[in-house]
Amino acid sequence: MIAKLVNSPLRPYAVRLVGLCLIWAFFVLTGAAGAMAADQEHRLVQLRSGSLDQRREAALWLGEHATSAAVPSLIESLRDPDGMVRKRSENAVWSIWMRSGDPEVDRHMMEGSQSLQQGLYDAALRAFDKVVAADGEFPEGYNRRATVLYHMGSYRRSMADIHETLKRNPYHFGALSGAGLCMLGLKEPASALHYFERAFEINPNMPRVEAMIQRLRRLLAEKMT
Repeated sequence: MIAKLVNSPLRPYAVRLVGLCLIWAFFVLTGAAGAMAADQEHRLVQLRSGSLDQRREAALWLGEHATSAAVPSLIESLRDPDGMVRKRSENAVWSIWMRSGDPEVDRHMMEGSQSLQQGLYDAALRAFDKVVAADGEFPEGYNRRATVLYHMGSYRRSMADIHETLKRNPYHFGALSGAGLCMLGLKEPASALHYFERAFEINPNMPRVEAMIQRLRRLLAEKMT
């Protein structure tokens, strides 16, 4: 069929038709991307200054559709006066962080997360190794692997992955609180406090982290007296 078209007198028209189809596809895709970006910006405006219902709805939408560009505004909304907005904003941040944009990476992430929840740490570690190997710039791959290593008692290896996470995502309050736990495992309470405070500064909606901060402050104060 291709050979016939090449030698056919209709070939110039076929080439022109293919070109027009490619141009049309380009404009459809760029138009859809532009519409999504505009919609995201509209939701971010609502999240920052909308009514209560608008802020709640915006946080929910952003969790389902937004790109990483929305994370700074969602981090700010972790201090919203409304508890539901804060909770939905936190969930949205995690949802965005979990999306790699690569179906294969996302599949390994799901496999690893399921194994981690079941306490199958060796299987989880293998899955997250695949995530990091497939996309070395995806922060959550390192963070999830760090979580597995923490549960396996490999605190220093976990810290190495936490540093890789934070290099790529300095907002990652989960990684920072994980670093605090690793420092406790290494019996370094002052360093643990430092990481817990950094995590709580970004996300003040973590009661366990807040309790740990208070406990460590009392412990360190007692050591100085």
